[in-house]
Amino acid sequence: MLRAVVRDGQQQVLEQTPRWVIPAHILHTPEEALQVREKLAHQVLNPEVWPVFDLQVGYVDGMPARLWLCLDNLLLDGLSMQILLAELEHGYQYPQQLPPPLPVTYRDYLQQPAIQSLNADSLAWWQAQLDDIPPAPALPLRCMPQDVETPRFARLNGALDSTRWHRLKKRAADAHLTPSAVLLSVWSTVLSAWSAQPEFTLNLTLFDRRPLHPQINQILGDFTSLMLLSWHPGESWLHSAQSLQQRLSQNLNHRDVSAIRVMRQLAQRQNVPAVPMPVVFTSALGFEQDNFLARRNLLKPVWGISQTPQVWLDHQVYESEGELRFNWDFVAALFPAGQVERQFEQYCTLLNRMTEDENSWHLPLAALVPPVKQAEQGTERTSRVCPEHSQSHIAADESTVSLICDAFREVVGESVTPAQNFFEAGATSLNLVQLHVLLQRHEFSTLTLLDLFTHPSPAALAAYLTSVATVEKTKRSRPVRRRQRRI
Repeated sequence: MLRAVVRDGQQQVLEQTPRWVIPAHILHTPEEALQVREKLAHQVLNPEVWPVFDLQVGYVDGMPARLWLCLDNLLLDGLSMQILLAELEHGYQYPQQLPPPLPVTYRDYLQQPAIQSLNADSLAWWQAQLDDIPPAPALPLRCMPQDVETPRFARLNGALDSTRWHRLKKRAADAHLTPSAVLLSVWSTVLSAWSAQPEFTLNLTLFDRRPLHPQINQILGDFTSLMLLSWHPGESWLHSAQSLQQRLSQNLNHRDVSAIRVMRQLAQRQNVPAVPMPVVFTSALGFEQDNFLARRNLLKPVWGISQTPQVWLDHQVYESEGELRFNWDFVAALFPAGQVERQFEQYCTLLNRMTEDENSWHLPLAALVPPVKQAEQGTERTSRVCPEHSQSHIAADESTVSLICDAFREVVGESVTPAQNFFEAGATSLNLVQLHVLLQRHEFSTLTLLDLFTHPSPAALAAYLTSVATVEKTKRSRPVRRRQRRI
């Protein structure tokens, strides 16, 4: 998939690629290296042009070389990135021992009937759950999500050493809980203390490679799916965690129905444009436990960030070198200053307490993380926001809005309202690529794919196109005025 591009709305794997040279930076200070990293961390690559990744190297006087690797989740999931890093390291150390081509491809995997089919029982099961699925956590926000035009993510990270992590897993097993369920319950305890309603729904990222080929775990591609999971506080933390574990097991048995489809059904049931679920839990527990992003490797991980459309907060967990390691990636402009940092501190404190004090498992949630009073939260907005309330700052041409809505329906097979977010209406990143191609075939030849991600609703995109047209018209008229002044 490293040779893949997306053209005419379809993924294409190029048989041959142009010669590519890794850009190198000769730098003098660590600050210069940080500037390069910051620039690369927030770039958006054009999936129509190869390569749909970026790899650059920086040399700083007296320091090890730094590799900056940018990969797009449109083509690769997190585990594929780990496979790539391992192969890069092996190829660098043993250039004469490169692995042979695999007998199976990502395309072969996707064409398997087991991947393409949906289980009717799973569809019916999720349909029966719709009335019991609460909304996303209603966290205090600094601004309306629609007002953050270009989201920039920040990262917090932490770890549990091998001794504490082993102890926590042992206690989890004794309580008939999986490690992921324990971490989900600790996180939900913190979120519940801050949320306007204590029960809520999280969006889980699943690394779901079906065992359809002996070498399936060597393939690069996007094997992820999304699944909803609700949190309902109980009498004690342990009771709450065991209830979550039960729901997690049930939901996993019906994971062939994606969260996107369930969210669409929720919106129809509630008669609203969309039901966003932007708080995400991503677990890589159980995969390559010893080597996953290991710091003892030749390629030592130093820094990272993930940026996903329609995600506000993504909690990622994985095991490496016997430790539990975790990140929180969040849209910095969306939350009040210091709020996520405080929540992260509460999470780390509670996680450590769970490893040290077995009695804490039996305490009420409020005794572990006291609820944050509304007065303490101030007058900040909460995240229970209706997308229909978003208004563009620039009046959009109604015919352009209508054209975009029609094009969306043609590509996705679902309707979208003018103010509705493309992703909340059911689009995927690949759908936006297809929508971009279709709109370019109309009168918007200068439209870029990044424009659709930056202005992700028909009204916002139409307003942007209107403003661009106005600017271009002004530019064309300026030379005439200058010539008139010169005469």
